[in-house]
Amino acid sequence: MKVSSVMSRKVAVVTPGTTLEKEFYRSRRYNTPMAIIIIDIDDFMETNDKHGHQYGDRVLQTVAEIIRRQTRDADVAVRYGREEFIVLTPGSETQHTSRLAERLRAAISESGVTVSCGVAHYPNVNSRFPDDLIRLSGQALCEAKRKGKNQIVCRSEEMAGSNNVT
Repeated sequence: MKVSSVMSRKVAVVTPGTTLEKEFYRSRRYNTPMAIIIIDIDDFMETNDKHGHQYGDRVLQTVAEIIRRQTRDADVAVRYGREEFIVLTPGSETQHTSRLAERLRAAISESGVTVSCGVAHYPNVNSRFPDDLIRLSGQALCEAKRKGKNQIVCRSEEMAGSNNVT
């Protein structure tokens, strides 16, 4: 799988009317769960500097392929930044998404690369807008990085804007 075949963030995540927005409002309307996992490749810039951009591109391709293989057809995986990916899991309960994040982390680690993951579950975080989920999962990702990388931090059972991490 080429990295370019993974949807860009503007198409899949940020623009109004996108998959995230549609799934968020569908979940809210029908009171069904969903979650976002943000995956960040640990020390990616150092890897690029040390081994070159072609090697970095292969790392991105490998991570994208592992994410594709580990997720359900209903899940949406997109490249979100230089070394970040988002997995949107509509209809997924908290435990399922947490297990998926751990499976992704472990499978990617087996390829010789480590990742940190931030997870935010709706409706557990009581988000009012789709961007709240991205922000909360991003905060959880930052916490995973601060705690030493190669791990997952999940945000649940909190109000949007709170600093609680589980």
